[in-house]
Amino acid sequence: MDETSIGLIRASFAQVVAIASPAAILFHGHLFRIDPSTEAVFRRADMRAQGASFIAALGLAVATLGEPERLRPVARGLARRLAARGLRAEHFASIGAALDWMLEECLAEDFTPVLRAAWSQAYREVTAAMTGRDFRALAA
Repeated sequence: MDETSIGLIRASFAQVVAIASPAAILFHGHLFRIDPSTEAVFRRADMRAQGASFIAALGLAVATLGEPERLRPVARGLARRLAARGLRAEHFASIGAALDWMLEECLAEDFTPVLRAAWSQAYREVTAAMTGRDFRALAA
């Protein structure tokens, strides 16, 4: 991922952080609508804590973009924790779609096609780092 794309993602993430709680609510609400099977993984009694956890995880991913040696262990650790809660490889498409939708809702006209493409590339890189060679082995 090039430095320009990383810079765009980091600047837009700062906008999301400014409205972190509503952004997390939008993300989870949309995710649960488009893929109810993800509720078992992400729904907690305290959804505020889940939202904060989501924003923190997204922040770690954004902070390590362009640094695969830092991204891989962060992403693999997250994947292990989520796999233990029931995350399956097929959930990644729904999560990506919910992230894209949330960004569009939160960033409005600032979510340009160039920024959407940068976030899409970043999501592919993070999920590749999360899944490694055998995602199912993470749950073991």
